[in-house]
Amino acid sequence: MDIQINFNPDTLHVDDFIIKDMFRAANLVADIYDVDDCEVDITISDDNFIHELNRHYRHVDAPTDVLSFAFRESAIKDADGVPIILGQIVISLDRAAAQAYKFNHSLHRELVFLELHGLLHLLGFDHVYDDERIIMEQIQRDLLQRLGL
Repeated sequence: MDIQINFNPDTLHVDDFIIKDMFRAANLVADIYDVDDCEVDITISDDNFIHELNRHYRHVDAPTDVLSFAFRESAIKDADGVPIILGQIVISLDRAAAQAYKFNHSLHRELVFLELHGLLHLLGFDHVYDDERIIMEQIQRDLLQRLGL
């Protein structure tokens, strides 16, 4: 999987070892779900940026931890075999830090968890209903365990 990680605003910083593990997490998901030829854009943002996106796209006037925007809901590859962009994930660094503190684990773990959560959404997983939530939570736990987080 080809992932691009951007920052908005560009003054935000995440340690290199966390970024490396975000790439490792994306590659694990790509291998498991056979989406090696897909592309995903990840933006690490602040609360202000994600708040505006949440208000605009979900009509929720508050920041959130992660948003996923699926660009495609059908085939993983175009008919001619050209890789497609699965979508975009936006993660609030502010929310990630607050949640890491609240749940007494590292920012490293929280950022990778939020990335995995967003990737699963792009692959069609959801958590609206309890049965979906249980499945998605188990997959997230399994992935984090495989990553040693």
